Amino acid sequence: MAFLGESRKDQESAWGIYACLDKKECELLVKAVSPLVGRCLKTLEYYKGIQESGEATEKQTDKLYEAEENFETILSIRDTILTMIKE
Repeated sequence: MAFLGESRKDQESAWGIYACLDKKECELLVKAVSPLVGRCLKTLEYYKGIQESGEATEKQTDKLYEAEENFETILSIRDTILTMIKE
């Protein structure tokens, strides 16, 4: 059951586009997303190390904030998909 569509225009929805996936597709998506979680965490730890050493430039500080946001986003996506699989 794969389906992609747009949310109704007359409803106030945070989601402009939605996708319907079956359990197997969700499992494949989790497998694809899981390596990204590890890479984002590694990048986050790298920039945190620079920040904690006290030698971070402004650009490196910006990269730290970007890495934190990327990590939180990809983790949220993975956890949401895992929740859907369990239900």
